[in-house]
Amino acid sequence: MLRSRYVVEIANTDTVFDAIAPESKAAVAGSRSSLSICKTGETILIQIESCDLASLRAATNSWLRLVMVATEIDAVVTEELNPKPYKCD
Repeated sequence: MLRSRYVVEIANTDTVFDAIAPESKAAVAGSRSSLSICKTGETILIQIESCDLASLRAATNSWLRLVMVATEIDAVVTEELNPKPYKCD
């Protein structure tokens, strides 16, 4: 069994974790990898176990991309809710 562990340090941990956690519960029957995800303070810990290298790489790409997209969307929403003052020259 292959294992990998990723520690993601971000400021908006609660929002990102709440966005991606439901995906971890939607396990696909017959999946070749399993996942554990938890949140502590300013970090999200992602642990992946897989039976082969290809599925480990695929799961890693999927989960890190999911975290990245959730972080980017949170930044866009935060900017929309708290726009910076517009200055005219």
